[in-house]
Amino acid sequence: MDKLLIFHSSGIGELNFKRLMIHTITKLSYAFFGLLFLFAGISLVSYKTGILPTSIAEIIFNQAQHNESSLHLLQEYGSLMVFTGILSFWFIRDYNQSKKFHVAMIIFWALMAIIHWTDMLSHGGRPLYAIVNTVPFLLFAVTAALRNKK
Repeated sequence: MDKLLIFHSSGIGELNFKRLMIHTITKLSYAFFGLLFLFAGISLVSYKTGILPTSIAEIIFNQAQHNESSLHLLQEYGSLMVFTGILSFWFIRDYNQSKKFHVAMIIFWALMAIIHWTDMLSHGGRPLYAIVNTVPFLLFAVTAALRNKK
């Protein structure tokens, strides 16, 4: 089963099964990270609103090291996470226009991985956070390579 017959508003056509799998994996990646970014971003932005459960508010304040300036930076980062989450869902819907977004996500995750690997190596810490931030980079890089394969 190499090709699938599809029915679309533009007509009936064939779609390569492997390409369909790459599209599906890529869209699922966008959805997963979109939800992750929206949840984390909304949680950070709404820290001082009183709507967060106390346990989540405590986690956020602990991550800010009980520092109001750090908390403010985390909240600003949260607004960028909300923006990225919205873009992720936008490009699920407008998948044919998502290649530049995909490249931006590869760069973002590469930078996150580099930050965590250099932090871990310079402080001699555990590699968990570095590995966790490397997996999305690899996922986006591999799906981009497969997506662009002719």
